[in-house]
Amino acid sequence: MSDLRFISLVPAKRNIRYLLAALFVAFATLVPQAQIVETGVITGVVKDNTGAVIPNAHVNVRNNGTGLASNTTTNIQGIYVTPPLKPGDYSVAIEVPGFGKVVEKVRLEVGQRVAADASLAVGTTAESIEVQAAGELLETESAIVGNLRTEEAVRDLPLNGRNFNELFNLGAGAISTTAQSTGSIAYTQQRGPSYFAINGSRPQENRTLVDGIGDQENHNSMTAIFPPIDAIQEFSEVTQDADARYGRGNGGTINVVIKSGTNQYHGDVFEFFRNTVLDGRNYFNIPKAGPTGQKAPLRQNEFGATFGGPLFPRKDNPKTFFFADYAGKRFAQGQNFLSSVPVVDVTAAGYDFTNYFIQNPKLVIKSPLNPAITYTAANPIIPAGAAGLDQTGINILKLYQKYAQPNYGAAGATTNNFFYGPQLIINEDAFDVKIDHKFTEKDSAFFRYSQGRDILSQPGTLPNPLVGAVICGPASDPAYQAVLSETHVFSPTIVNTARYGWTRFFVYAKNWDGAGSPYAGLASSSQLNIPGVINPNNPLSVGLPVYSFSGYTSIGDAGNSPTNIGTNNYQAL
Repeated sequence: MSDLRFISLVPAKRNIRYLLAALFVAFATLVPQAQIVETGVITGVVKDNTGAVIPNAHVNVRNNGTGLASNTTTNIQGIYVTPPLKPGDYSVAIEVPGFGKVVEKVRLEVGQRVAADASLAVGTTAESIEVQAAGELLETESAIVGNLRTEEAVRDLPLNGRNFNELFNLGAGAISTTAQSTGSIAYTQQRGPSYFAINGSRPQENRTLVDGIGDQENHNSMTAIFPPIDAIQEFSEVTQDADARYGRGNGGTINVVIKSGTNQYHGDVFEFFRNTVLDGRNYFNIPKAGPTGQKAPLRQNEFGATFGGPLFPRKDNPKTFFFADYAGKRFAQGQNFLSSVPVVDVTAAGYDFTNYFIQNPKLVIKSPLNPAITYTAANPIIPAGAAGLDQTGINILKLYQKYAQPNYGAAGATTNNFFYGPQLIINEDAFDVKIDHKFTEKDSAFFRYSQGRDILSQPGTLPNPLVGAVICGPASDPAYQAVLSETHVFSPTIVNTARYGWTRFFVYAKNWDGAGSPYAGLASSSQLNIPGVINPNNPLSVGLPVYSFSGYTSIGDAGNSPTNIGTNNYQAL
Protein backbone atom coordinates (compact mmCIF):
# COMPACT_ATOMS: atom_id res chain seq x y z
CA MET A 1 0.00 0.00 0.00
CA SER A 2 1.18 3.52 -0.71
CA ASP A 3 1.07 4.62 2.91
CA LEU A 4 3.45 1.83 3.95
CA ARG A 5 5.89 2.70 1.17
CA PHE A 6 5.78 6.29 2.33
CA ILE A 7 6.76 5.24 5.85
CA SER A 8 9.57 2.98 4.70
CA LEU A 9 11.21 5.70 2.60
CA VAL A 10 11.17 8.71 4.86
CA PRO A 11 13.99 7.82 7.31
CA ALA A 12 16.60 8.84 4.72
CA LYS A 13 17.64 12.48 5.16
CA ARG A 14 17.25 13.25 1.46
CA ASN A 15 13.68 11.91 1.40
CA ILE A 16 12.83 13.88 4.53
CA ARG A 17 13.89 17.07 2.75
CA TYR A 18 11.80 16.14 -0.30
CA LEU A 19 8.77 15.44 1.86
CA LEU A 20 9.07 18.71 3.78
CA ALA A 21 9.58 20.68 0.56
CA ALA A 22 6.45 19.13 -0.96
CA LEU A 23 4.36 19.89 2.10
CA PHE A 24 5.54 23.48 2.45
CA VAL A 25 5.58 24.49 -1.23
CA ALA A 26 2.01 25.81 -1.03
CA PHE A 27 2.51 27.50 2.32
CA ALA A 28 4.79 30.51 2.22
CA THR A 29 2.89 32.04 5.12
CA LEU A 30 3.26 30.43 8.52
CA VAL A 31 0.12 29.15 10.23
CA PRO A 32 -0.17 29.95 13.94
CA GLN A 33 -0.53 26.92 16.17
CA ALA A 34 -3.94 28.16 17.37
CA GLN A 35 -5.41 27.07 14.02
CA ILE A 36 -4.60 23.41 14.70
CA VAL A 37 -7.93 22.06 15.90
CA GLU A 38 -7.43 18.36 16.63
CA THR A 39 -4.41 18.79 18.89
CA GLY A 40 -3.85 20.74 22.07
CA VAL A 41 -1.09 22.59 23.86
CA ILE A 42 0.24 22.73 27.39
CA THR A 43 1.33 26.12 28.65
CA GLY A 44 2.36 27.51 31.97
CA VAL A 45 4.44 29.94 34.00
CA VAL A 46 7.53 28.77 35.86
CA LYS A 47 8.40 30.62 39.08
CA ASP A 48 10.64 30.13 42.08
CA ASN A 49 9.30 29.85 45.62
CA THR A 50 9.43 33.64 46.03
CA GLY A 51 7.14 34.19 43.05
CA ALA A 52 9.80 35.47 40.65
CA VAL A 53 9.58 34.14 37.10
CA ILE A 54 12.36 31.89 35.81
CA PRO A 55 13.46 32.40 32.18
CA ASN A 56 15.26 29.75 30.10
CA ALA A 57 13.88 26.87 32.16
CA HIS A 58 14.10 23.57 30.29
CA VAL A 59 10.68 21.93 29.76
CA ASN A 60 10.43 18.32 28.59
CA VAL A 61 6.95 17.06 27.63
CA ARG A 62 6.67 13.29 27.27
CA ASN A 63 3.68 11.38 25.89
CA ASN A 64 3.10 8.52 28.32
CA GLY A 65 1.50 6.37 25.61
CA THR A 66 4.15 6.59 22.89
CA GLY A 67 7.20 7.67 24.89
CA LEU A 68 7.85 10.49 22.40
CA ALA A 69 9.05 13.74 23.91
CA SER A 70 9.14 17.41 22.95
CA ASN A 71 11.36 20.08 24.44
CA THR A 72 10.94 23.81 24.86
CA THR A 73 12.11 26.60 27.17
CA THR A 74 10.49 29.45 29.06
CA ASN A 75 10.79 32.99 27.73
CA ILE A 76 11.90 36.05 29.66
CA GLN A 77 8.49 36.15 31.32
CA GLY A 78 8.83 32.57 32.51
CA ILE A 79 6.14 31.32 30.09
CA TYR A 80 6.42 28.14 28.08
CA VAL A 81 4.11 26.84 25.33
CA THR A 82 4.50 23.35 23.91
CA PRO A 83 4.22 22.46 20.21
CA PRO A 84 0.87 20.97 19.15
CA LEU A 85 0.32 17.72 21.04
CA LYS A 86 -2.07 14.84 20.46
CA PRO A 87 -4.70 14.20 23.15
CA GLY A 88 -3.39 11.93 25.87
CA ASP A 89 -1.55 11.71 29.18
CA TYR A 90 1.69 13.67 29.49
CA SER A 91 4.54 14.09 31.94
CA VAL A 92 5.86 17.66 32.01
CA ALA A 93 9.36 17.82 33.52
CA ILE A 94 10.78 21.27 34.33
CA GLU A 95 14.47 21.68 35.18
CA VAL A 96 16.62 24.69 36.05
CA PRO A 97 20.19 24.54 37.40
CA GLY A 98 20.16 25.28 41.09
CA PHE A 99 16.52 24.24 41.54
CA GLY A 100 14.81 20.96 42.22
CA LYS A 101 13.15 19.20 39.29
CA VAL A 102 9.34 19.30 39.04
CA VAL A 103 7.35 16.71 37.10
CA GLU A 104 3.65 17.37 36.48
CA LYS A 105 1.16 14.78 35.22
CA VAL A 106 -1.24 16.40 32.78
CA ARG A 107 -4.21 15.05 30.84
CA LEU A 108 -4.58 16.88 27.50
CA GLU A 109 -7.87 16.71 25.62
CA VAL A 110 -8.76 17.47 22.00
CA GLY A 111 -8.47 21.16 21.09
CA GLN A 112 -7.58 22.03 24.67
CA ARG A 113 -5.09 24.57 25.98
CA VAL A 114 -4.09 23.41 29.45
CA ALA A 115 -2.34 25.58 32.00
CA ALA A 116 0.30 23.71 34.02
CA ASP A 117 2.22 26.21 36.10
CA ALA A 118 5.16 25.19 38.27
CA SER A 119 6.88 26.53 41.35
CA LEU A 120 10.49 25.44 41.79
CA ALA A 121 12.31 25.24 45.09
CA VAL A 122 16.02 25.80 45.53
CA GLY A 123 17.89 22.51 45.42
CA THR A 124 19.60 20.13 43.01
CA THR A 125 18.22 18.52 39.89
CA ALA A 126 18.59 15.18 41.64
CA GLU A 127 15.70 16.29 43.86
CA SER A 128 12.37 15.77 42.11
CA ILE A 129 8.81 16.68 42.99
CA GLU A 130 6.02 14.88 41.15
CA VAL A 131 2.66 16.63 40.91
CA GLN A 132 -0.34 14.46 40.09
CA ALA A 133 -3.28 16.28 38.48
CA ALA A 134 -6.31 16.00 40.75
CA GLY A 135 -9.90 16.49 39.66
CA GLU A 136 -10.93 18.46 36.58
CA LEU A 137 -8.66 21.19 35.26
CA LEU A 138 -10.32 24.58 35.11
CA GLU A 139 -10.36 25.86 31.54
CA THR A 140 -8.68 29.25 31.90
CA GLU A 141 -7.11 29.56 28.45
CA SER A 142 -10.28 29.68 26.31
CA ALA A 143 -13.73 31.29 26.43
CA ILE A 144 -15.54 28.75 24.26
CA VAL A 145 -18.62 26.95 25.61
CA GLY A 146 -18.91 23.22 24.96
CA ASN A 147 -18.33 19.76 26.34
CA LEU A 148 -15.86 16.96 25.93
CA ARG A 149 -16.38 13.23 25.38
CA THR A 150 -13.36 11.24 26.44
CA GLU A 151 -12.41 7.83 25.08
CA GLU A 152 -14.08 6.21 28.08
CA ALA A 153 -17.29 8.19 27.62
CA VAL A 154 -17.42 7.46 23.89
CA ARG A 155 -16.89 3.75 24.52
CA ASP A 156 -19.11 3.25 27.57
CA LEU A 157 -22.13 5.50 27.04
CA PRO A 158 -25.08 3.49 25.66
CA LEU A 159 -25.68 4.26 21.99
CA ASN A 160 -28.41 2.55 20.02
CA GLY A 161 -26.67 1.70 16.77
CA ARG A 162 -23.24 2.82 18.04
CA ASN A 163 -23.46 6.00 15.99
CA PHE A 164 -21.08 8.55 17.52
CA ASN A 165 -23.26 11.40 16.24
CA GLU A 166 -25.86 10.55 18.86
CA LEU A 167 -23.47 11.76 21.55
CA PHE A 168 -24.20 15.28 20.30
CA ASN A 169 -27.62 15.04 21.93
CA LEU A 170 -25.92 15.08 25.32
CA GLY A 171 -24.74 18.65 24.80
CA ALA A 172 -26.77 21.55 26.13
CA GLY A 173 -29.03 23.05 23.47
CA ALA A 174 -28.60 20.19 20.99
CA ILE A 175 -31.53 18.30 19.49
CA SER A 176 -31.70 15.78 16.67
CA THR A 177 -33.77 16.96 13.73
CA THR A 178 -33.61 13.57 12.00
CA ALA A 179 -35.71 12.13 14.83
CA GLN A 180 -38.34 14.77 14.11
CA SER A 181 -38.58 13.87 10.43
CA THR A 182 -41.81 12.23 9.33
CA GLY A 183 -42.45 10.32 6.12
CA SER A 184 -39.52 10.55 3.75
CA ILE A 185 -36.00 10.58 5.15
CA ALA A 186 -33.44 12.30 2.93
CA TYR A 187 -31.06 9.97 1.12
CA THR A 188 -28.03 11.39 2.93
CA GLN A 189 -29.70 10.80 6.33
CA GLN A 190 -30.69 7.18 5.87
CA ARG A 191 -27.42 5.80 7.27
CA GLY A 192 -28.21 7.19 10.72
CA PRO A 193 -28.83 10.44 12.59
CA SER A 194 -26.23 13.14 11.97
CA TYR A 195 -28.46 16.21 11.68
CA PHE A 196 -28.60 18.33 14.83
CA ALA A 197 -29.84 21.80 15.66
CA ILE A 198 -27.65 23.46 18.29
CA ASN A 199 -29.03 26.44 20.18
CA GLY A 200 -31.72 26.86 17.54
CA SER A 201 -29.36 27.18 14.57
CA ARG A 202 -29.93 25.34 11.34
CA PRO A 203 -28.17 21.94 11.13
CA GLN A 204 -26.37 23.12 7.98
CA GLU A 205 -24.55 25.67 10.16
CA ASN A 206 -22.72 22.96 12.10
CA ARG A 207 -19.12 22.03 11.45
CA THR A 208 -17.80 18.47 11.83
CA LEU A 209 -14.05 17.86 11.84
CA VAL A 210 -12.21 14.53 11.90
CA ASP A 211 -8.46 14.81 12.49
CA GLY A 212 -8.74 18.47 11.49
CA ILE A 213 -10.47 17.78 8.15
CA GLY A 214 -14.07 18.76 7.36
CA ASP A 215 -16.28 15.66 7.39
CA GLN A 216 -19.48 16.83 5.68
CA GLU A 217 -20.97 16.21 2.27
CA ASN A 218 -22.15 19.15 0.19
CA HIS A 219 -25.76 18.18 -0.42
CA ASN A 220 -27.25 18.48 3.07
CA SER A 221 -24.10 19.00 5.19
CA MET A 222 -24.48 15.49 6.62
CA THR A 223 -21.59 13.52 8.11
CA ALA A 224 -19.61 11.84 5.32
CA ILE A 225 -17.44 9.36 7.26
CA PHE A 226 -18.91 7.69 10.36
CA PRO A 227 -15.86 6.67 12.43
CA PRO A 228 -16.51 3.49 14.41
CA ILE A 229 -17.00 4.16 18.11
CA ASP A 230 -13.95 2.07 19.04
CA ALA A 231 -11.74 4.13 16.71
CA ILE A 232 -12.44 7.48 18.40
CA GLN A 233 -9.85 8.80 20.83
CA GLU A 234 -12.23 11.53 21.98
CA PHE A 235 -14.20 14.44 20.64
CA SER A 236 -15.32 17.86 21.76
CA GLU A 237 -18.56 19.64 20.99
CA VAL A 238 -18.39 23.44 20.94
CA THR A 239 -21.91 24.80 21.25
CA GLN A 240 -21.17 28.49 21.64
CA ASP A 241 -18.42 31.06 21.01
CA ALA A 242 -16.26 28.81 18.83
CA ASP A 243 -13.08 30.71 18.01
CA ALA A 244 -11.69 31.48 14.57
CA ARG A 245 -9.52 28.37 14.29
CA TYR A 246 -12.59 26.21 13.59
CA GLY A 247 -13.87 28.36 10.72
CA ARG A 248 -17.05 28.19 8.66
CA GLY A 249 -19.93 27.10 10.93
CA ASN A 250 -22.10 29.49 12.93
CA GLY A 251 -23.76 26.59 14.77
CA GLY A 252 -21.99 23.88 16.72
CA THR A 253 -18.52 22.52 16.03
CA ILE A 254 -17.78 18.83 16.52
CA ASN A 255 -14.08 17.99 16.69
CA VAL A 256 -13.22 14.27 16.45
CA VAL A 257 -9.80 12.64 16.82
CA ILE A 258 -9.11 9.11 15.56
CA LYS A 259 -6.92 6.96 17.80
CA SER A 260 -3.18 6.56 17.18
CA GLY A 261 -0.94 3.67 18.05
CA THR A 262 1.25 3.66 21.18
CA ASN A 263 4.54 2.01 22.13
CA GLN A 264 2.61 -1.06 23.32
CA TYR A 265 0.39 -3.26 21.17
CA HIS A 266 -3.29 -2.97 22.06
CA GLY A 267 -6.44 -4.27 20.43
CA ASP A 268 -9.92 -5.54 21.01
CA VAL A 269 -12.65 -7.57 19.35
CA PHE A 270 -16.30 -6.80 19.94
CA GLU A 271 -19.81 -7.93 19.10
CA PHE A 272 -23.08 -6.28 20.08
CA PHE A 273 -26.48 -7.64 19.18
CA ARG A 274 -30.19 -7.14 19.65
CA ASN A 275 -33.04 -9.25 18.32
CA THR A 276 -36.78 -9.69 18.49
CA VAL A 277 -36.62 -11.89 21.60
CA LEU A 278 -34.69 -9.26 23.55
CA ASP A 279 -36.68 -6.33 22.21
CA GLY A 280 -39.94 -4.93 23.55
CA ARG A 281 -43.07 -4.36 21.50
CA ASN A 282 -43.31 -1.03 19.73
CA TYR A 283 -45.79 1.23 21.51
CA PHE A 284 -47.67 1.72 18.26
CA ASN A 285 -48.15 -2.02 17.74
CA ILE A 286 -51.72 -2.25 19.04
CA PRO A 287 -52.03 -5.29 21.36
CA LYS A 288 -54.63 -7.28 19.43
CA ALA A 289 -54.71 -10.23 17.10
CA GLY A 290 -53.44 -9.57 13.64
CA PRO A 291 -50.36 -7.97 12.08
CA THR A 292 -50.23 -5.00 14.49
CA GLY A 293 -50.46 -7.16 17.60
CA GLN A 294 -47.05 -8.68 17.02
CA LYS A 295 -43.58 -7.38 17.79
CA ALA A 296 -41.86 -6.02 14.72
CA PRO A 297 -38.96 -8.35 13.83
CA LEU A 298 -35.47 -7.10 14.66
CA ARG A 299 -31.97 -8.38 13.97
CA GLN A 300 -29.08 -6.09 14.83
CA ASN A 301 -25.47 -7.28 14.89
CA GLU A 302 -22.53 -4.90 15.24
CA PHE A 303 -19.04 -6.32 15.31
CA GLY A 304 -15.45 -5.45 14.63
CA ALA A 305 -11.91 -5.16 15.92
CA THR A 306 -9.13 -2.63 16.57
CA PHE A 307 -5.36 -3.04 16.77
CA GLY A 308 -2.48 -0.61 17.13
CA GLY A 309 1.10 -0.21 18.27
CA PRO A 310 4.62 0.34 16.91
CA LEU A 311 4.79 -0.19 13.16
CA PHE A 312 8.22 -1.83 13.41
CA PRO A 313 8.38 -4.42 16.21
CA ARG A 314 11.50 -5.09 18.28
CA LYS A 315 12.77 -1.57 17.76
CA ASP A 316 13.87 0.52 20.72
CA ASN A 317 12.38 3.99 21.05
CA PRO A 318 9.88 3.59 18.20
CA LYS A 319 9.09 6.64 16.11
CA THR A 320 6.40 5.15 13.88
CA PHE A 321 3.02 3.95 15.13
CA PHE A 322 -0.09 2.54 13.49
CA PHE A 323 -3.72 2.05 14.36
CA ALA A 324 -6.31 0.13 12.34
CA ASP A 325 -9.93 -0.74 12.92
CA TYR A 326 -12.86 -2.45 11.24
CA ALA A 327 -16.55 -2.27 12.12
CA GLY A 328 -19.48 -4.07 10.51
CA LYS A 329 -23.21 -3.75 10.97
CA ARG A 330 -26.06 -6.02 9.89
CA PHE A 331 -29.42 -4.48 10.68
CA ALA A 332 -32.96 -5.54 9.78
CA GLN A 333 -35.96 -4.04 11.55
CA GLY A 334 -39.67 -4.28 10.89
CA GLN A 335 -41.44 -1.00 10.23
CA ASN A 336 -45.02 0.01 11.07
CA PHE A 337 -46.99 1.94 8.46
CA LEU A 338 -50.71 2.65 8.72
CA SER A 339 -52.30 4.07 5.56
CA SER A 340 -55.65 4.87 4.03
CA VAL A 341 -56.55 3.05 0.81
CA PRO A 342 -59.79 2.98 -1.23
CA VAL A 343 -62.39 0.39 -0.22
CA VAL A 344 -64.04 -0.19 -3.57
CA ASP A 345 -64.79 -3.74 -4.60
CA VAL A 346 -63.94 -3.87 -8.32
CA THR A 347 -65.74 -6.73 -10.06
CA ALA A 348 -66.78 -7.60 -13.57
CA ALA A 349 -70.24 -6.32 -12.73
CA GLY A 350 -69.11 -2.91 -11.56
CA TYR A 351 -67.74 -0.91 -8.63
CA ASP A 352 -69.18 -1.53 -5.18
CA PHE A 353 -69.10 1.52 -2.83
CA THR A 354 -71.07 -0.19 -0.03
CA ASN A 355 -68.46 0.53 2.65
CA TYR A 356 -68.64 4.29 2.01
CA PHE A 357 -72.41 4.29 2.39
CA ILE A 358 -72.07 2.34 5.64
CA GLN A 359 -69.73 4.99 7.00
CA ASN A 360 -71.94 7.82 5.70
CA PRO A 361 -75.55 6.74 5.03
CA LYS A 362 -76.38 10.19 3.62
CA LEU A 363 -73.69 9.97 0.95
CA VAL A 364 -74.91 10.50 -2.62
CA ILE A 365 -72.71 9.83 -5.68
CA LYS A 366 -73.83 11.62 -8.87
CA SER A 367 -72.94 10.79 -12.43
CA PRO A 368 -70.66 13.53 -13.88
CA LEU A 369 -72.53 13.34 -17.19
CA ASN A 370 -76.07 13.20 -15.85
CA PRO A 371 -76.63 14.49 -12.27
CA ALA A 372 -80.03 12.87 -12.32
CA ILE A 373 -78.31 9.48 -12.09
CA THR A 374 -77.36 8.90 -8.46
CA TYR A 375 -75.99 6.09 -6.30
CA THR A 376 -76.96 5.75 -2.65
CA ALA A 377 -77.00 3.13 0.10
CA ALA A 378 -79.97 1.60 -1.69
CA ASN A 379 -78.00 1.11 -4.95
CA PRO A 380 -74.26 1.26 -4.05
CA ILE A 381 -72.90 -0.43 -7.18
CA ILE A 382 -71.91 1.60 -10.22
CA PRO A 383 -72.31 -0.65 -13.26
CA ALA A 384 -69.18 -1.43 -15.22
CA GLY A 385 -70.64 0.02 -18.38
CA ALA A 386 -71.97 3.24 -16.86
CA ALA A 387 -71.38 6.34 -18.96
CA GLY A 388 -68.76 8.83 -17.81
CA LEU A 389 -66.42 6.38 -16.06
CA ASP A 390 -62.76 7.36 -16.39
CA GLN A 391 -60.47 4.53 -17.44
CA THR A 392 -57.49 6.01 -15.59
CA GLY A 393 -59.48 6.13 -12.37
CA ILE A 394 -60.60 2.54 -12.90
CA ASN A 395 -56.99 1.43 -13.44
CA ILE A 396 -55.85 3.20 -10.27
CA LEU A 397 -58.61 1.53 -8.22
CA LYS A 398 -57.56 -1.85 -9.62
CA LEU A 399 -53.93 -1.09 -8.74
CA TYR A 400 -54.83 -0.29 -5.12
CA GLN A 401 -57.00 -3.39 -4.91
CA LYS A 402 -54.27 -5.62 -6.30
CA TYR A 403 -51.47 -4.56 -3.96
CA ALA A 404 -53.11 -2.92 -0.91
CA GLN A 405 -56.36 -4.56 0.13
CA PRO A 406 -57.68 -3.14 3.46
CA ASN A 407 -56.48 -5.33 6.34
CA TYR A 408 -56.81 -3.21 9.45
CA GLY A 409 -59.47 -1.58 11.59
CA ALA A 410 -63.19 -2.20 11.76
CA ALA A 411 -64.83 -4.00 8.86
CA GLY A 412 -65.51 -1.54 6.08
CA ALA A 413 -63.26 1.22 7.52
CA THR A 414 -62.47 3.79 4.85
CA THR A 415 -59.52 5.48 6.60
CA ASN A 416 -56.46 4.08 8.42
CA ASN A 417 -57.43 0.73 7.03
CA PHE A 418 -54.19 -0.74 5.71
CA PHE A 419 -51.23 -1.92 7.78
CA TYR A 420 -47.87 -2.61 6.14
CA GLY A 421 -44.90 -4.06 8.04
CA PRO A 422 -41.85 -4.26 5.73
CA GLN A 423 -38.24 -4.48 6.87
CA LEU A 424 -35.61 -1.74 6.81
CA ILE A 425 -32.25 -3.35 6.01
CA ILE A 426 -28.84 -1.71 6.47
CA ASN A 427 -25.56 -3.54 5.86
CA GLU A 428 -22.51 -1.49 6.74
CA ASP A 429 -18.74 -1.98 6.62
CA ALA A 430 -16.11 0.61 7.59
CA PHE A 431 -12.41 0.75 8.42
CA ASP A 432 -9.64 3.23 9.24
CA VAL A 433 -5.85 3.03 8.99
CA LYS A 434 -3.73 5.69 10.66
CA ILE A 435 0.07 6.00 10.73
CA ASP A 436 1.99 8.51 12.85
CA HIS A 437 5.71 9.21 12.50
CA LYS A 438 8.13 11.53 14.25
CA PHE A 439 11.03 12.40 11.95
CA THR A 440 12.99 14.70 14.23
CA GLU A 441 12.50 16.76 17.33
CA LYS A 442 10.91 19.44 15.15
CA ASP A 443 9.07 17.43 12.51
CA SER A 444 6.18 14.97 12.82
CA ALA A 445 3.44 13.77 10.48
CA PHE A 446 0.47 11.45 10.22
CA PHE A 447 -1.53 9.84 7.45
CA ARG A 448 -5.02 8.38 7.72
CA TYR A 449 -7.27 6.61 5.24
CA SER A 450 -10.91 5.81 6.03
CA GLN A 451 -13.52 3.99 3.98
CA GLY A 452 -17.10 2.99 4.55
CA ARG A 453 -19.96 1.54 2.56
CA ASP A 454 -23.63 1.24 3.45
CA ILE A 455 -26.03 -0.93 1.46
CA LEU A 456 -29.60 0.09 2.30
CA SER A 457 -33.05 -1.26 1.52
CA GLN A 458 -35.41 1.52 2.57
CA PRO A 459 -39.05 0.35 2.27
CA GLY A 460 -41.96 2.50 1.21
CA THR A 461 -45.12 3.02 3.24
CA LEU A 462 -47.10 0.86 0.78
CA PRO A 463 -46.15 -2.43 -0.89
CA ASN A 464 -44.23 -2.30 -4.15
CA PRO A 465 -44.92 -0.99 -6.71
CA LEU A 466 -47.31 1.47 -4.97
CA VAL A 467 -44.44 2.64 -2.69
CA GLY A 468 -46.35 5.54 -1.13
CA ALA A 469 -44.62 8.55 -2.75
CA VAL A 470 -41.83 8.56 -0.14
CA ILE A 471 -38.06 8.43 -0.56
CA CYS A 472 -37.22 4.74 -0.56
CA GLY A 473 -35.64 1.96 -2.53
CA PRO A 474 -32.29 0.18 -2.69
CA ALA A 475 -29.27 2.46 -2.25
CA SER A 476 -25.50 2.25 -1.95
CA ASP A 477 -23.59 4.94 0.00
CA PRO A 478 -19.80 4.63 -0.36
CA ALA A 479 -17.62 7.10 1.56
CA TYR A 480 -13.86 7.72 1.50
CA GLN A 481 -11.52 10.07 3.32
CA ALA A 482 -7.76 10.62 3.40
CA VAL A 483 -5.65 13.14 5.28
CA LEU A 484 -1.91 13.85 5.30
CA SER A 485 -0.53 16.29 7.85
CA GLU A 486 2.99 17.51 8.69
CA THR A 487 3.95 19.79 11.57
CA HIS A 488 7.23 21.70 11.76
CA VAL A 489 8.40 23.60 14.82
CA PHE A 490 10.51 26.61 13.84
CA SER A 491 10.79 27.94 17.37
CA PRO A 492 8.86 27.75 20.64
CA THR A 493 6.59 30.50 19.30
CA ILE A 494 6.36 29.65 15.57
CA VAL A 495 4.77 26.42 14.37
CA ASN A 496 3.54 25.49 10.90
CA THR A 497 1.15 22.65 10.07
CA ALA A 498 0.55 21.75 6.42
CA ARG A 499 -2.44 19.50 5.86
CA TYR A 500 -4.17 18.03 2.83
CA GLY A 501 -7.49 16.24 2.95
CA TRP A 502 -9.86 14.51 0.54
CA THR A 503 -13.42 13.42 1.26
CA ARG A 504 -15.69 11.59 -1.17
CA PHE A 505 -19.28 10.61 -0.46
CA PHE A 506 -21.82 9.34 -2.99
CA VAL A 507 -25.40 8.12 -2.93
CA TYR A 508 -26.53 5.74 -5.66
CA ALA A 509 -30.28 5.29 -5.15
CA LYS A 510 -32.81 3.46 -7.32
CA ASN A 511 -36.58 2.99 -7.40
CA TRP A 512 -38.06 -0.25 -6.17
CA ASP A 513 -39.75 -0.57 -9.57
CA GLY A 514 -36.84 0.81 -11.58
CA ALA A 515 -35.29 -0.82 -14.61
CA GLY A 516 -33.83 -4.22 -13.79
CA SER A 517 -35.67 -4.65 -10.48
CA PRO A 518 -38.10 -7.54 -9.76
CA TYR A 519 -40.92 -4.99 -9.62
CA ALA A 520 -40.12 -3.29 -12.93
CA GLY A 521 -43.13 -3.11 -15.23
CA LEU A 522 -45.74 -3.96 -12.58
CA ALA A 523 -47.13 -0.44 -12.75
CA SER A 524 -46.44 2.50 -15.01
CA SER A 525 -48.20 5.62 -16.19
CA SER A 526 -48.89 4.06 -19.60
CA GLN A 527 -50.60 1.09 -17.92
CA LEU A 528 -52.77 3.58 -16.04
CA ASN A 529 -53.77 5.19 -19.35
CA ILE A 530 -51.54 8.27 -18.88
CA PRO A 531 -49.21 8.31 -21.92
CA GLY A 532 -46.12 10.44 -22.51
CA VAL A 533 -44.61 10.25 -19.01
CA ILE A 534 -41.93 7.64 -19.64
CA ASN A 535 -39.03 8.50 -21.92
CA PRO A 536 -38.23 5.32 -23.87
CA ASN A 537 -34.65 6.52 -24.36
CA ASN A 538 -34.03 6.97 -20.63
CA PRO A 539 -34.25 3.83 -18.49
CA LEU A 540 -34.21 5.98 -15.33
CA SER A 541 -37.67 7.29 -16.20
CA VAL A 542 -39.19 3.84 -15.66
CA GLY A 543 -41.48 3.63 -12.65
CA LEU A 544 -44.74 4.93 -11.29
CA PRO A 545 -45.15 8.71 -11.06
CA VAL A 546 -46.68 10.23 -7.93
CA TYR A 547 -50.48 10.26 -7.76
CA SER A 548 -52.19 11.98 -4.84
CA PHE A 549 -55.85 11.61 -3.88
CA SER A 550 -57.68 13.52 -1.19
CA GLY A 551 -58.06 11.39 1.92
CA TYR A 552 -55.80 8.55 0.75
CA THR A 553 -52.14 7.67 0.89
CA SER A 554 -50.40 8.76 -2.29
CA ILE A 555 -48.83 6.22 -4.59
CA GLY A 556 -45.80 6.33 -6.86
CA ASP A 557 -42.05 6.88 -6.63
CA ALA A 558 -40.74 10.01 -4.93
CA GLY A 559 -40.17 12.92 -7.27
CA ASN A 560 -36.40 12.92 -6.68
CA SER A 561 -35.78 9.24 -7.32
CA PRO A 562 -33.81 7.57 -8.73
CA THR A 563 -30.86 9.78 -7.91
CA ASN A 564 -27.10 10.03 -7.79
CA ILE A 565 -25.67 12.48 -5.26
CA GLY A 566 -21.93 13.08 -5.18
CA THR A 567 -19.42 15.03 -3.11
CA ASN A 568 -15.69 15.38 -3.66
CA ASN A 569 -14.05 17.78 -1.23
CA TYR A 570 -10.37 18.74 -1.43
CA GLN A 571 -8.92 20.66 1.48
CA ALA A 572 -5.55 22.34 1.96
CA LEU A 573 -4.87 23.87 5.34
